[in-house]
Amino acid sequence: MQLPCRVEFPAVWSGSQSGLTANLHRSGMLVACRVKQGRELPALGATASVHIQLPPSQHFPPKFMRCDTMLLRVEQIGESEFHFALQILNVDFADLSAGSIQLMELDSDSCDYVM
Repeated sequence: MQLPCRVEFPAVWSGSQSGLTANLHRSGMLVACRVKQGRELPALGATASVHIQLPPSQHFPPKFMRCDTMLLRVEQIGESEFHFALQILNVDFADLSAGSIQLMELDSDSCDYVM
């Protein structure tokens, strides 16, 4: 599944990076994102918070999935593009409302990612 997301490594980065899930399953995910030049890469074992915008449904309000994860692997796929392999530790679902998180503007065309 390729879904827009935000990735944050709070111990290393002061903010989040836009990305796109390249693969998503029960216990892990692969996220592709462009890391701003000069930004330190997280070490293996670092914890990350990932907010994933879920596809719209006519039966439910817009939702997002928040995952607490641990970094298992980093692969550079371009000059400043990386794949982050993350183990999912915990998952929560929430309505995508104005006060919850700013994911509404994300889509595959505007995301700062490279596949």
